[in-house]
Amino acid sequence: MSDQDAQLFREAMRDVKPLKKQPAVTRRRQSDKREIAKKFTSSLVKNPQESLEPRQHVDPDTMFSFKREGVQIKTFRNLQRGAITIEASLDLHGLTSVLAQEHFFAFMKRAKLNQQRCVLIVHGKGLSNATQKPILKSLVHEWLLAHQEVLAFHSAKPKDGGTGAVYVLIRRGTVK
Repeated sequence: MSDQDAQLFREAMRDVKPLKKQPAVTRRRQSDKREIAKKFTSSLVKNPQESLEPRQHVDPDTMFSFKREGVQIKTFRNLQRGAITIEASLDLHGLTSVLAQEHFFAFMKRAKLNQQRCVLIVHGKGLSNATQKPILKSLVHEWLLAHQEVLAFHSAKPKDGGTGAVYVLIRRGTVK
């Protein structure tokens, strides 16, 4: 570069101020993922004791079907048909509502961290309890409706548990 070019460059840059340094984008460490997961789970249920009794009992043979706005019809129909690959499953049979709640939220957290798109939750029909009211089925329904990462869900096909199980479609992307 000639002296004249250097002089022109300095004059052109005279009023330029350096930008504030931005942090570099880095991959998340495992400890960061755990912290994000902890924040994610704590935001799901404000008071865990409130979730142990269903607000409303559903019938043992009730078919679940729910889709958030923005979910494509084709995707939802594939979920209904059981045509989306199930990447993980959770069986809540025989658990108390307290244990079921712990297992449910831990499972959903792991599914989100592992970026699993479709999971199966087996809740049963509640036919073996004394009241003949499906407590776990009712609770799972409430938890799924309240869970912001759940895009859609639908009762499973008979081969996967029928109305005693539910396919769940989870939002893609990282945990916020």
